Amino acid sequence: MNTKDHNNNSHSHKAYGKHIVSAYDADISTLRNLLDEMSSLVSEQLQSTEIALQSLDKTLANTVRVRDREVNELLRQVESHSLEIIARRQPMAIDLRYMVLSVRVAAEMERLGDHARNVAKRVRVMAEDTDLKSTASFKTLGPMLGAQLHAISPRLTEVFAAWRERDDERALKIRASDELIDRAYEAFYRTAATYMIEDIRHITAVVQMMFIAKHIERMGDKIADIAEHTYLLVHGTFIEDEE
Repeated sequence: MNTKDHNNNSHSHKAYGKHIVSAYDADISTLRNLLDEMSSLVSEQLQSTEIALQSLDKTLANTVRVRDREVNELLRQVESHSLEIIARRQPMAIDLRYMVLSVRVAAEMERLGDHARNVAKRVRVMAEDTDLKSTASFKTLGPMLGAQLHAISPRLTEVFAAWRERDDERALKIRASDELIDRAYEAFYRTAATYMIEDIRHITAVVQMMFIAKHIERMGDKIADIAEHTYLLVHGTFIEDEE
């Protein structure tokens, strides 16, 4: 092979290598964009659910229920795209962990969306009780639920930012604060139990609110799970193995 042919082949290999890297970066960018879109949509769902709960808005609650299909579709796209990248690019080490854990993070967000949808379903049932807003039980329990739900969307935003930035310390702080949500749920349950005895005419609505409180508590668990996935992404070990 003469020098000219050798140089041409060298340039071709370099160009091909750059093309592969560029295509891989584009694949990763698409995956990140899907996760960003999913995070934004679930946050919107959580905020809409909070408003629907506070106002017992059946129409808005129904919108939350319908839009949950969009969340499910985004999960499907994340799963499909991640598997395609793994099959075509065969990533290794932290890149492979990112692909696998991206699917897990998307699944946690999909579950958050499911819990928002289920809260919306409960709101629709509660809205059938036209006297509920004026009852002592709703005047007390409604704001308690509203405060708990109000804290969820910012927590999702924060933990997703930790995931995106691979900030394990920030993720661990969010995970540790899940205890506050658990305590709020326990306090709500005790108060709701009292109203079940005192306000038997609206016992159905109180039961619905107790279910809502449980959904919110489970939302907190899903956010803590995303924090754990962030730790695993950064360190390659499960957080339980370090504790």
